[in-house]
Amino acid sequence: MKPIYSVPLRLPSLLLFLVGFMLTGMALGGVLSAVVGSKVYGLSLEQINSVIANPAPEHTPMLMWLNSISQLTTFLLPAVVFWLMFGGHSVMSFRRPAAVFLVVPVLWILSASPVIDALSWVNDALIPAGSWLESVALPSEERAMQLTHLFLSSHEQLGYVPLVLAIALIPAVCEEVVFRGVLQPVLMKGTGNVHVAILISSVLFSAIHLQLYGFLPRLVLGAGLGYLAWWSGSLWAPIIAHFMNNALGIAIYQYTNGSLEAETPMLVQFALLALFAGLTYLLMKKKMPQLPIQ
Repeated sequence: MKPIYSVPLRLPSLLLFLVGFMLTGMALGGVLSAVVGSKVYGLSLEQINSVIANPAPEHTPMLMWLNSISQLTTFLLPAVVFWLMFGGHSVMSFRRPAAVFLVVPVLWILSASPVIDALSWVNDALIPAGSWLESVALPSEERAMQLTHLFLSSHEQLGYVPLVLAIALIPAVCEEVVFRGVLQPVLMKGTGNVHVAILISSVLFSAIHLQLYGFLPRLVLGAGLGYLAWWSGSLWAPIIAHFMNNALGIAIYQYTNGSLEAETPMLVQFALLALFAGLTYLLMKKKMPQLPIQ
């Protein structure tokens, strides 16, 4: 399909357009959330804001709807609009990859757990107790954790299918399409360096979640997803890995009866670290075609 705007643009202009589309999508999501809250749940705008600020179990269905709307309008919709406008500068490739590109993402995510746990500890240590940084970061982190526990404990109220869709599948598709499907290839083309492009897109991927306590683990996760996209030549690889990461969190929460961490024997952790190191080296060094520019 021929893009609407065919005149080549420089990297700053493309990034400005993408940011503008995302901000517009975010505003649209706010409007749609207000409509859903009003028409479906009979709440005023002030009541909706109060529910978002102080989530409770009885509000879980509405909050999950609002979260999904936000994902679709803030990430997926801007990526589609960007592709329609500047198709030659972006990547929207869902071509079917070889079987190895479907297996490796699962193995990489499973083996990354010890590294993610270690980085979480380092991340926490970098925010001193009682510091101004903690006073800034802790309230948003506590609210995010409250919302996460609220969603993960809602399977009895909503069932597992809506839970997996809202927590695992929709975020995986929406976030990967915009970060690995649009932003990363735009940066690759603009900088001429795949590693720089993956690093920048990973930093932005982590920062946009507005959770300073999880910044380092999410940064490494984003980098791995970026290399999976580049290595496989398909968005399916990072989407599968992202989905597995989120679904694994749901499974651990259910298995441990309310915890987001599971104890792993030391020998298993060493085996996972070895597998993680090998797969990461493979992803960074394997000479594969870059994501096809359409």
